[in-house]
Amino acid sequence: MDSKELKHLEGDLEDIMSRYGIKNAAFAGRHEEDYIGMFVGPQTNADAMETVYNIGRLWQHAREQVRTMLNRFEKDRWNQ
Repeated sequence: MDSKELKHLEGDLEDIMSRYGIKNAAFAGRHEEDYIGMFVGPQTNADAMETVYNIGRLWQHAREQVRTMLNRFEKDRWNQ
C-alpha cells in the first residue's frame, strides 16, 4: 500500500469516525505482508493519550476473547 492509498484510507477512517461521532481512534491491520497502523483523529496531546487508553482497552478485550477461546478448546478436548 503506497502513501497515496494510506492517505485515502486515513480519510475514509476519519469519515467513519465523523459519521458515528467517534473520537480518538487507532487503526491496525495488515495489507499483504505490510503492517499498517495509525492514530486517527487526535489533534492534541490529550487526544493522543485518550487514543493510547483506547488501545489498552482493545488489548483487554482481545485478551478476554482469546482466554474464552482457549477455555472452550480445553473443555472440548476434555469432553472427547
